[in-house]
Formats: sequence, C-alpha cells, structure tokens
Amino acid sequence: MRVKKKNNNSSLVMIVTLACANTALYGLPFMKSQFYDIMRETLHLTNIQLSTLFSIYGTVCMVSYLIGGVLSDYISVKKLLLSALIISGFLHISVIAVPSYIVLCFIFAVMAVTSVLMFYPSSMKVLNSLSSEKKGSVFGNYIVVVDVLGILIVGIGLIFLMRNKNNTFVFKSIVGLYGILHFIAAFFLNIFFKENKKYVVSKRI
Repeated sequence: MRVKKKNNNSSLVMIVTLACANTALYGLPFMKSQFYDIMRETLHLTNIQLSTLFSIYGTVCMVSYLIGGVLSDYISVKKLLLSALIISGFLHISVIAVPSYIVLCFIFAVMAVTSVLMFYPSSMKVLNSLSSEKKGSVFGNYIVVVDVLGILIVGIGLIFLMRNKNNTFVFKSIVGLYGILHFIAAFFLNIFFKENKKYVVSKRI
C-alpha cells in the first residue's frame, strides 16, 4: 500500500508539472482568444501582421506534428522537455521588450517547434507511462489542471485590466506570468522526472 501511495503521489506531481508546462508553452499563441486587441495594440501590429504570426505558428505546428513523435523516440524525453521549456520561457520573456515584427515572426516559429515538435509528443509519452491501469484518469486529471491554470492566468489578466485600464501593462504581466511558469515547470521536471528505458526505442542522445 505504501508503494502504491508513493507511485500515486509521483504521478500526481508529474501530471501537475506537465500541465504547468503545457499552459506555459501555449501561453502566448493562445492569448489571441481573450486578448487579441491587446496583443495587437501592445506589439504595434496591424490585423494582417498579427494574423500572419498565428499563421506562421500554425504552419510550423502542422509540420512539427509529422516529425515530433519520431524525434521523441530517438532523443532523451527529459532533454526535449527541459529544452522546450527553457527556450520557450526566454522567448516569452523577450516578447515583453516588444521586438520588431520580423523578430516576432521568428519567435512564433520557434515557439511552434518547442510546443509541438519538442514538448507535445514527449509529454504524451510520459503521461501514457504514468499509469498502466487508469490512463483515462491520468489524461483527465492532466486536462483539468491545464484548464484550471489557463482560467487562473486569464482571470488575473482580466483583474489587471479592470483595475489598471492599461493594455500594455496587462499584456506584459500575462506574458511575464507565462514566462515564469516555464521555469517553475522546468525546475520541478528536472527534480522529479526520472527517465528510464521505457521512454526511448533506440539509442538515446
């Protein structure tokens, strides 16, 4: 019974950690749902330019889905997850400085690589291995935590907006929260995730 409880606790930690990582990695691209106008205003973009950024992100994501799964079979899952979080974390923080449109195009393209090619297949592989009997519960709990975290961050943004009426402050605050969440998730992942042979099918890099 003690062993089972320990395993359950470990699984819960990993579920929460991966959920935090998911929320962080998809933070900026998915802000368009609630904060499209604020993004456009703060980044000094036209509707066409901002739409182009999302198109770049979507296109790179589509290509990344094709090769991400293969990549996770040959490279350390832990290295992929940590690299995705660290790279994307710095990219989110860099957006606070309001870079040029060309730089934003590059940032959105790389964020697609980190979130889909590097993180998504690796995280699914880890989640799939957490429970041999209750995989549905694992994925269900994972999605619940992702949704709750997303609602909390959006809620914080709306509170900032109501109190400050400053679009630039709201945008930078939310992006900053997403950026910090990357490094929090990376910290816990590095400590609690113990990789073993079941995560790879070939020689690991």
